[in-house]
Amino acid sequence: MSSNRKTSLVWKYFIIKANNPRMVQCKICNSKVSRGSDDPKKQGLSGLTSHLKNHHPDIKLTPEKAENPKANEEADLNSNKRKAVTIFNMRSKKQRSDMLQSTIPNWVQASSKVDSNSEKGQKFHKSNFEMMILDLQPWSIVNDAGFLRHHALIAPNYEIASEKYYRSLLDPTYEKIKVALKEAELSEAENVSVCLDAWSSFHHGYLGMTVHFISKDWNRVKFCISCSPFDESHTAKNIFKEIKAAAEEWEISSKIGVCLRDNAANVKAAFNEPSCNYKSAGCLNHSL
Repeated sequence: MSSNRKTSLVWKYFIIKANNPRMVQCKICNSKVSRGSDDPKKQGLSGLTSHLKNHHPDIKLTPEKAENPKANEEADLNSNKRKAVTIFNMRSKKQRSDMLQSTIPNWVQASSKVDSNSEKGQKFHKSNFEMMILDLQPWSIVNDAGFLRHHALIAPNYEIASEKYYRSLLDPTYEKIKVALKEAELSEAENVSVCLDAWSSFHHGYLGMTVHFISKDWNRVKFCISCSPFDESHTAKNIFKEIKAAAEEWEISSKIGVCLRDNAANVKAAFNEPSCNYKSAGCLNHSL
């Protein structure tokens, strides 16, 4: 029996003949109508539909449109997606204010704003900036509805800066932290070990370097000193060039005791370059 029997409105007006499944009988005029083939998989509804159109033209085979909850949900979802795009791209103060008024019940705009350049304002900005760095959040989070709603409720008098502002803080903050690490940490270290890691992502190569040492208080210290794009040919010469540049930048060239690396031939060969004075050892995980 064809699966159309369960879904088509045509079957409201026909009965399948028990002694001959290829034939059906019209309930209105008792006429016999063929379904074409003896094979149920090949039987169609065209003959039945033609019979109704030719002999019973008043029969309507198109169902009345009913409200479709799923369709409504999809429409709402699409609408929300469009709103999300708008919110995500919000740049102006007015757009942010309008969004908050439309999404937060009884939202009242604070009459007096915290001066962005004041000590309190800078603390807010620093807190947001640190959150983005520590949690690996994109700069565009300052345009997200949830982020704006959260801040509007807990600090309505604080105005969130633009993503451009937070992005501009990255380079000077990095340089400040680098100086602090070099002066407060690396300057006291007599010997350090370096771990190398090379990988590819989205057709781009990267080379990372982390420094490890024991402080004077016998605490283990480690931090990343380099995570650089490495799109050049991964030859031994180029790899050593990157290692040497990072070591000189962080002023640890004379302190490196050993460099831990993988066992790739080009990485091992990098430590055999004529100007290389660093010792190296293969990673245990790569060696097993």
